[in-house]
Amino acid sequence: MLVVFGCVFIASSGSSDPEVRVRVNVWVGCAGGLVANGGLDTQPDSIFDKKGLKVTFKIIDDWTEGAAALATNNVDVMLTTADVYAKDYAQFKDKGFGSHAFLMVDWSRGADGVIGKQGINSIEDLAGRTVAFAPYTPSHFLLYNGLRASGLSTEQRNELFNKAVHTKDGIEPATLFAQEKVDAAVAWDPDMSDAVSKRAGSKKIYDTKVANRLIADILVVSDDFSAKHPQTVLKFAQGWLEGVDFIKTQPDRAYNLIGTVKDFNIPSDLAKTMLSGVKLADYADNRSFMGAAGSNADYDNIVSMAQDMYRELRVIKHTYNPEDSLDRRYIEKLSASFSMASSEAPIEYKEPAKGATPIATQHRSIYFDPNSSHMSMDSRAIVDELAGTMRAYENTVVDIEGNTDATGSRAYNVQLSHARADEVRNYLIQKYGFPEARLRTAGNGPDKPIDTNRYFVICVNSLGSCFGSTGPASIDPRTGELYRLTFPVLSLEDVARGGYEVIKHLGVNRLKATVGPSMGGMSALAFEIMFPGISEGFVSMSSGPRALPFSIALRSLQREMIRKDPGWMGGNYPRDAVPLTGMRLARKLGMITYRSAEEWRLRFGRERTTSPDANSHGFGMTFEIEAYLEHHANKFTGQFDPNCYLYLSRASDLFDVAEHGGSVEVGLGKVRVKRALIVGVTTDFLFPIYQQRELSEGLGAPGREVEFVELNSLQGHDSFLVDMDSYRPLIARFFA
Repeated sequence: MLVVFGCVFIASSGSSDPEVRVRVNVWVGCAGGLVANGGLDTQPDSIFDKKGLKVTFKIIDDWTEGAAALATNNVDVMLTTADVYAKDYAQFKDKGFGSHAFLMVDWSRGADGVIGKQGINSIEDLAGRTVAFAPYTPSHFLLYNGLRASGLSTEQRNELFNKAVHTKDGIEPATLFAQEKVDAAVAWDPDMSDAVSKRAGSKKIYDTKVANRLIADILVVSDDFSAKHPQTVLKFAQGWLEGVDFIKTQPDRAYNLIGTVKDFNIPSDLAKTMLSGVKLADYADNRSFMGAAGSNADYDNIVSMAQDMYRELRVIKHTYNPEDSLDRRYIEKLSASFSMASSEAPIEYKEPAKGATPIATQHRSIYFDPNSSHMSMDSRAIVDELAGTMRAYENTVVDIEGNTDATGSRAYNVQLSHARADEVRNYLIQKYGFPEARLRTAGNGPDKPIDTNRYFVICVNSLGSCFGSTGPASIDPRTGELYRLTFPVLSLEDVARGGYEVIKHLGVNRLKATVGPSMGGMSALAFEIMFPGISEGFVSMSSGPRALPFSIALRSLQREMIRKDPGWMGGNYPRDAVPLTGMRLARKLGMITYRSAEEWRLRFGRERTTSPDANSHGFGMTFEIEAYLEHHANKFTGQFDPNCYLYLSRASDLFDVAEHGGSVEVGLGKVRVKRALIVGVTTDFLFPIYQQRELSEGLGAPGREVEFVELNSLQGHDSFLVDMDSYRPLIARFFA
């Protein structure tokens, strides 16, 4: 009779252990196994030999070929990473092949990272850049996970992946980066550090010292082999862990052994350097990594995140419970043979340096009941999602900011928002055991610009644009054809009337305020002049009472660039063949004027582009600023209709408050708001600061509160889109 109870290992008496064929790639993380074996083949008196094992390590550097070797019985055990195995396991299941992870090999602790050229200081700075990485490898997962943890939109992430340079391994990206052929790279050390040293101003953006529980090497065994030879697998796991313990006491012998493996081509001194970027997993690490069933330990966390990536990439058809792919029996059976004490010192969380750039900033909304800091169940689910990232990026300090609306006193709201931030912090500490020192909280209270819990915000698309309102790109109902240049001449007064018709249709009789920056500020001002008394307040940012000759001249040149493009065809271009050259040039000129010269200098310096045009005879894109303008110009051409651009540009030129009564003073005198906020920027030369001052002075009237704020933002006219730290408090205070 044969009785099997759960995890009992059964072997026939007198049976000998079969050869264990192990797939490895050229990587020092397998040092524990190499030491236990004495090399690629089992050496006499080695740890494995003394256990009666014959082990052969087969070098298969290609990850896909390694998985195929396991599935076709060319190897019995496969070295891989938990994230890559998430893909392999799902694909194996679809093909009816069984396998399980049974041993953790190491943590990457700085050996993998993302590097960027000068000017790339955070994950968000990767937007629009060219990144080199090896797809479907740990490098891919490191990049994907970092982008998902950042504040980049799905569109920005997709754009980055679409223009990325794909390589076969993690070495080539470092080479391309050092040669200045890409803006950033996901690479391995020592090539990664070497590439940074060769490119002036470049730096490591983040690595697995920060994401220190994200990339883990593991061993996977085929179900067929483990079912037939469970005792062999057990002895193999035990021998590997004994090899790790041996390295702890005699590391130099491990370095020398790796240096003797001819096919690795890793000298002993380089092996020492490379091993400093990994944490070889001992028995305690394995127990922690696997955890207990249902504990959502590191293995579950990594596999879950990796499955999400591969499902999103449509590489796998189904996702599975990570528990289904893990076999803890071998580690549990060895509990009496090894110490359970962790060999890692706890992390000391220190206050980040003042002004330090976060590696990523993610904005998530977590809702609470009114006047309460109690989190609802759905809000806890959002925090649980963040916990997975926090677990993987263990070596980080996390800031949690609470916010409220403006109802009630500011002091109470600041206190309440801090209590809400503390509630999130305490939840993470209590449920996941994160150290208190790792989580910092702050209460912003109501100091966010416009509270949508209190105000209904109506954002009207400008008449004449191509994003919903009627314009040159719309169909003329009389002819069934596009309006094109038969569309009437447009003014900002027309835009203002369009907004008025919208609020009238909605049944709104009174407005708390009209708000607008740039052209929107002039449209809002036209609204206040034409429909006085409807709004209580008026907010204008980087705008003015009229278009100045300098701005008119710039816009005139932009329009000429479009109209001189042969593809414009007198405004009759096909929808699928717009005048690209004219639009690109117009956009470039506009972008130059939106920022200050000082910002361009600090942001790009004289950095050379990574991909100069070899066929330009020396007149193509040489500098990074040129490549930046080219990238955004190309992006813009697919988003905006050229004729709409011409009409709205001209409408801005035509605006002049003086046409509403004979002078600016008389025109502004028709405004009937009770309060106004006028914000200008000293570095804005499209709407110079004296225009906002003129607007502020012209709106001054007995009993009216007018605040004029002069900002010293570096970003010029675009400051209202970028410098949120300066604008938020001003707007929030106005609507408090």
